Amino acid sequence: MLNNPTSEISYYFAKLQALGVNLPRLNLLGLARGPILCFGLIVFLLLLTGCKTGHHSSSLSVKEKSFNSLPGWEKDDKVHEAFHAFRKSCPVLLKGDPHRTMGFGTKAKDWHSACKRALSHNPKTHHEAREFFEEHFRPHHVKYGPKNQGVFTGYYESELRGSRHKTDEYSHPIYAPPKDLICHASSKSCGKKSFFGGIAPHHDRQAIHEGALKNKNLEIVWVDDPVESFFMHIQGSARVVLDNGKVVRLMYAGSNGHPFVPIGRVLLERKQVRPESMSMQSIRKWMKDNPHEATKLMNKNPRYIFFKEFHGEGPIGCMGAPLTPGRSLAVDRAFIPMGAPLWVNTHYPENYFKIQRLFIAQDTGSAIKGPIRGDIFWGYGKEATHNAGKTKVNGEYYIFLPS
Repeated sequence: MLNNPTSEISYYFAKLQALGVNLPRLNLLGLARGPILCFGLIVFLLLLTGCKTGHHSSSLSVKEKSFNSLPGWEKDDKVHEAFHAFRKSCPVLLKGDPHRTMGFGTKAKDWHSACKRALSHNPKTHHEAREFFEEHFRPHHVKYGPKNQGVFTGYYESELRGSRHKTDEYSHPIYAPPKDLICHASSKSCGKKSFFGGIAPHHDRQAIHEGALKNKNLEIVWVDDPVESFFMHIQGSARVVLDNGKVVRLMYAGSNGHPFVPIGRVLLERKQVRPESMSMQSIRKWMKDNPHEATKLMNKNPRYIFFKEFHGEGPIGCMGAPLTPGRSLAVDRAFIPMGAPLWVNTHYPENYFKIQRLFIAQDTGSAIKGPIRGDIFWGYGKEATHNAGKTKVNGEYYIFLPS
């Protein structure tokens, strides 16, 4: 959609304004006609927007603790589930440069001993699994400045009904990435080649809804529910039960490069949902009750996710390891290394029962930002969907670093 200099200048202006840079009001069409001034401005814009703003990691601190001081450590009687989740991360952790930095003063090679042991070990009880972590790691309490609390949410693997062929019942496409989509592996940023050689956002959600990707042979499956399809984009993976009984598993394959806009915030601003009742369930209910307005609301979020099929255990987190329900955690990897065990101390939102258990950092997400921030993977099905929709609580975590 950014297919001319004027619209691309507008795009980079918007990026600068998002960074807090005050810019004069300029006639962009006039700028486009002045090649020297235009080029100088674009170089300036690209230099600024091409640099990622870093986190103030100097404010992040950890303090070593004993295992006995972890709240609820002895009560996690299914810690072997976390062991198996950690073991799934080990083939990834053992790959690549052993001297690459993992964070918190560790390098990849420092994690190798625990991984090699995990791959050759099969604990039969939670006691044996607990002993493994106590032998190979030391827990450290994570703080950011004076704070040790952050927000914990939940996500799930969507389950939809679909078909390989478009019908009156199955009429909403799930798309594979367009041929011209470019994604940088290091930054996970996606888009298409811009007029100036960089990456600019691809078609936004509204344009795609209106047919921008039709007749390009990108449809993987067709599903019956546009609302569930929308939530699938937020979750980033799905199981699609086909009309012939077979199950297709889909995983994230890229985005259109537009920013994520939470539609719950839109509903709050319009006062169409009360703040105290805001949840994924209340958003879903509003869209089901207002089908003619639902598409307009979904289009307020311009971000669009593309998918690919995969076979085998899953879904797959961003680090490349299969996720484990109730044991995999999405984090901000600018702060927390992928594959790290994290002891989480929080609670269920509805009954305040404690959640004190070991998770493994195996995923991330566009909305998961901050040094103390976690998104719990609950699995799939009705219970997982319910837990994910209701989970938004404060909590803390302790990162396990190699001993």
